[in-house]
Amino acid sequence: MVKPTCPAACPRADYDADRWQSTRPYDRFWGRRKLASLGYQFQPDSQHKFNIQGFYTQTLRSGYLEQGKRITLSPRNYWVRGIEPRYSQSFMIGPSAHEVGVGYRYVNESTHEMRYYTATSSGQLPSGSSPYDRDTRSGTEAHAWYLDDKIDIGNWTITPGMRFEHIESYQTTHQRHARRGEL
Repeated sequence: MVKPTCPAACPRADYDADRWQSTRPYDRFWGRRKLASLGYQFQPDSQHKFNIQGFYTQTLRSGYLEQGKRITLSPRNYWVRGIEPRYSQSFMIGPSAHEVGVGYRYVNESTHEMRYYTATSSGQLPSGSSPYDRDTRSGTEAHAWYLDDKIDIGNWTITPGMRFEHIESYQTTHQRHARRGEL
């Protein structure tokens, strides 16, 4: 996990004295990523091949940012998961080598973004139990079917193909406005 500070702009003399100083004491950003991938290939001979690949990624990007009267905490979580089976067959037609493949790809993506806040004058950093004014969730589910032909002729490779995709997406945003006296 990386937690750099943000030096922000400062007068030249201050920069020359300490180029790493920060004029924004609350600003900080961090993130982390977890990923996994698993694949399998079955090739009974030099002409036939079946492979399947599965993947999963979970990412967090977050940070504190001073924004005038507020300090905000904005965690953003992203998830991507999917699977892709593919079958291909190789053959020759005259001087050209072909690998015709057919496959399917399923991908599911989702996000969750929040924005918590505290008053800058409090000097307190916001947390997950602080008031919030944004809660956004979104996602995509995609199915793709494809057919392609990788053609090698001499030093050239051409891959014509067709792909059909069906994608559904959604987004829900819950915005809360600060109550009188909050900010």
